[in-house]
Amino acid sequence: MGTGINKYAFHDFETFLRDLHTDPENRQRIAAIAYNAAKQRPGQGIRKFATYLEELEKELDPYTESQKTNHLLTKLTPEVRQQLINGGYMQMKHLTRESLINTIAMLETTSSFLRANRANPEKERNFTTPHKGKGEHEGKGSGFSNRQPHRRFIKDGQDNRYQGPVKH
Repeated sequence: MGTGINKYAFHDFETFLRDLHTDPENRQRIAAIAYNAAKQRPGQGIRKFATYLEELEKELDPYTESQKTNHLLTKLTPEVRQQLINGGYMQMKHLTRESLINTIAMLETTSSFLRANRANPEKERNFTTPHKGKGEHEGKGSGFSNRQPHRRFIKDGQDNRYQGPVKH
């Protein structure tokens, strides 16, 4: 009772719809122009940019893994390339596209963390911020928390049941 519709995968259906919208030759030319012009924008994450390139590559004749890696390297922002050089990541013997993407993602995460902490040094060192809250003494000393522990445990190691608030 099959009508033949089950013979096709979703990818085939997707290709069929793309072909209805734009003929394959023109779609490939448009993708080639976009691929050649593609550059990572400042602030654009590597994973988002790599996904964009991969979508364009689907429309083009297949590249080798080495070509894809080299294309990605040439399309990165100069700052990202410089980070790779400074960190010695360009010296890797078997640099694949996936390892390059993972390395850049790690650098982005580290760099954004460092930038955020440079922009807001108090965020990194919360202990220097004066605490003003319930149970703390205002106007005393260094500004560190003066809050006392609110629970007490028996310290003999055998009975660790909750003993209620600490009495001073």
